[in-house]
Amino acid sequence: VAESAAAARGPCSSDAKVLRSEKRHSVVYRSLAKLVSETSASRQAEL
Repeated sequence: VAESAAAARGPCSSDAKVLRSEKRHSVVYRSLAKLVSETSASRQAEL
């Protein structure tokens, strides 16, 4: 809810910083980071 509220306020620089810090501690961000690391690992395996 906090993330969507921050996103609804618009691309303000301060809001962007708050949104980034919120995402850093959120489960969504962690799962996304895990997905990215797995994707990069699979790409390295292909090479």
